[in-house]
Amino acid sequence: MSLHMKICYPELSKFKSQPTQWGCKHEQKGLSAYNALQEEKHKAWELQACGLFIDKEHGFLAATPDSLVTCSCCGNGVVEVKDIIEGFEDMGGLGRTGRVTTQALVFMARGLTNRWKLPIGYTLHSGPASARVMEPLLMSAVRQLRNAGLTVVSTVCDMGKPNQELYRLLGVTETSPQFDVDGTPVMALHNVPHIFKCVRNGLLKHDVEVDGETLSWSHIKAFYNADKDRPIRTAPKLGPEHVQPDAFKKMSVRLAAQIMSASTSAGMRIYQSFDRALSARLTSHGKNARLSFY
Repeated sequence: MSLHMKICYPELSKFKSQPTQWGCKHEQKGLSAYNALQEEKHKAWELQACGLFIDKEHGFLAATPDSLVTCSCCGNGVVEVKDIIEGFEDMGGLGRTGRVTTQALVFMARGLTNRWKLPIGYTLHSGPASARVMEPLLMSAVRQLRNAGLTVVSTVCDMGKPNQELYRLLGVTETSPQFDVDGTPVMALHNVPHIFKCVRNGLLKHDVEVDGETLSWSHIKAFYNADKDRPIRTAPKLGPEHVQPDAFKKMSVRLAAQIMSASTSAGMRIYQSFDRALSARLTSHGKNARLSFY
């Protein structure tokens, strides 16, 4: 907005937000309650309205306290009324509570054909937000993005329990991975890095049957043990933290992606080919032997 517009139409450039509007509406109530409480505790107590104070030495510094106070027992002071105390659970249009905030739920928009991303809002929660709370927040976010002229193609989240419950609440299934917002479908996706970690963490505990073959974490450990001490390694990035991750390392996307990478697969295939070739050579010489690393 130009300087001319700000001077001629000051209301257009006036800052507004939900907390400031709340403060303007309820400030006098707060001052009255404060005055009633303090005048019983002080002698010659007086609460006075005030305006703008400009520093005499540094004219660029100024302040506008809500009131001035004075009493014979404590002297002079200033009052600043805060109608909303930050740090407690705040769910936007769903209201506030008296519970202390421990987590934030952030909504972010990201382009598909252009590389941009923009946080569009957040809410504050005491613990993980439940599916019942997230459902109206998600719907509101999709509608507001559409009102801004954007086409919402999909939603993406990790595979945390509340997020899975949210997708179930929205009617998302394996055969129909989408939900409707005002009659328009939106695809429901989980983010790929989290899927990598979940697959890796699942293999740490359980074997998997694929087309009659067994996929086991012991195969990866055997490959690493066979490869780690060689002068020229087929998988030089793999280390102990990849095959035996602790609780903290299990959260690393990088480690999960490296252990399940194409280079690791290629290295295992090289050892497998070497194993078969050596076995065939020993058999051709009449020796019943086989070298296996898994």
